[in-house]
Amino acid sequence: MGIFELLPPCTWTVPGPGGGTVIIPGIIEIRDSLGRRLGERNRWKRRGAKIDDGGPKAERWTIRAEWYNESLEDNVPAANYPDELNRFQLMFDVGTTGTLVLPTVGPRRCKIESIERVESHDDRDFAATDCVFVEDNEDTAATATISAPSAAASLGANGMMAGYGLNQIGAGSLAPSGSVMGGASELSSTAFAPSDAASDLAAQADILIGTCIAIEKLSSGSANDPSAIFSSPISARARRDLRRVMDGAYGVKRERAGTGVRLIERSWPQPVSLPSIAALYGITLAKILQLNPGLAADPFHVPAGTPIILPATSSQGVQAGSGPLLLLG
Repeated sequence: MGIFELLPPCTWTVPGPGGGTVIIPGIIEIRDSLGRRLGERNRWKRRGAKIDDGGPKAERWTIRAEWYNESLEDNVPAANYPDELNRFQLMFDVGTTGTLVLPTVGPRRCKIESIERVESHDDRDFAATDCVFVEDNEDTAATATISAPSAAASLGANGMMAGYGLNQIGAGSLAPSGSVMGGASELSSTAFAPSDAASDLAAQADILIGTCIAIEKLSSGSANDPSAIFSSPISARARRDLRRVMDGAYGVKRERAGTGVRLIERSWPQPVSLPSIAALYGITLAKILQLNPGLAADPFHVPAGTPIILPATSSQGVQAGSGPLLLLG
C-alpha cells in the first residue's frame, strides 16, 4: 500500500454544465513546480544584470495516476475504468477553473493544462495518465483606458534613434552618444519594473536629462567650431531625437510621481475587500477611495463584478508577497 492510499483522496471538481467531481485514483506521483518571474535588466557597460522580482509564477502540479477496476482505496469507485476516466476527460473540455484537492496540500484553484493518457495492449482494464494542473488566480483581464502611449513606452526607441543620429553627424568622439542609448533603455526598463525596483528611477532620469543637456551645449559656438555639431541643417533630426529623449525622461518622472498617471479598470468574480486590494497593489486605501468615491460606503465588502479604478503603474508591478487578496462570501 502506497502513502497516498492512507491520505484523503485527490479530487477534481468543475462547476456548471459538463462539470462534476471525479476522484483521481491510483496516485503514483505528484510533482509540484514552483518558480519566480525574474526580469534581467542589463546595464550599459556593466557586468551582470539587475534582477527585478515580479513575484511567483503560477504553481503547477503534475499528477501521475493509474485508472483500473477493483480498486481497494477508500472513497474510490471500485470500477473507474473507463467510465470515470472518460468523464474526467470530458470535464477537461469544459475549460473553466475548478478545484483540485491534493492529498498533502489541500484545495487549490486551477485549470487543467494537459492530459496524457496511455493504454497498452498488454494491460486489460487499465490506463495511466499524466495530468498538469496550473494555479489560476481568477483575475479578470484588466481593461485599460484608451490613452496615448506612455513616455516610457517610446523612450527606448527614441534613445536608439538619437544615438544613431549623433554618430551619423560625427558626434561619436565629441558626445557620449552611447550613454544616451544605454541610459534611455535602462530608464525605460526601470519604468516598467515593479514599483519597489524603481526607487532609483528619478536618479536615472536626472542623469539622462543631464547627459542630453551636456550634448546640446555642444551646439554653442560658431559654424567654424568643430564642436558645434548641431550648427549644420543635416543635424536637425539628431537634435530633434535628442529632445524627444529628454522630454521622455521628464515624462517618466511625472508618470511615476503621480501626475499624468494612467488608470485601468479591474473587477473580480468574487466579493472583495478594498484594504486587501490596496495591500496587493502597493497603494493606499485612501488612494483607491479617491478614485472610487462610490465605494466608500462599505470598503470591506465590494460586490462581485464591481468595476474598480486603479493606477496603471501599480498593476504592472503586483508583488504576490505584498499581501493576499481577501475574497469574501
